[in-house]
Amino acid sequence: MNKIGLERAARDFKCGNGTNSGMVDISTSTERRDGVTFVSATVTNDRTTPQCVRLESTLTPVWPPRRNGVVVPEWDGLRWRGRLDPDSRRGIGFASPTTATDDPIRIIDAKRADDRAEMDTRTVRSRLEQWTPPKPTGIRS
Repeated sequence: MNKIGLERAARDFKCGNGTNSGMVDISTSTERRDGVTFVSATVTNDRTTPQCVRLESTLTPVWPPRRNGVVVPEWDGLRWRGRLDPDSRRGIGFASPTTATDDPIRIIDAKRADDRAEMDTRTVRSRLEQWTPPKPTGIRS
């Protein structure tokens, strides 16, 4: 990799409040090449519950990743929103023509995911195992 014009930075910061145990952590790195800043981040959920996490870029404009020419659904302008399972991590990234700052992306919200709010009756029923009555044993009391 060509090191001319290459800038690298790594920042770690934590987000949490006094009511939840554990933390949601984000670590970032940036690389500047040919007038474009590439931001990579790893978001880690150390909590024992799933978390809804919202991140915001401090760089503008944001060029989010695309799949088949379409911006991935987690991105909306400068913000990314996703769900992290307990004790898991997730990588995200984007690009920008702006020179990197110390914190190119920051956590703006992290809270427990309420899976029940997103489930309808059909979804709940589809997740249940099929129930059938037990076979008769031939024993009568």
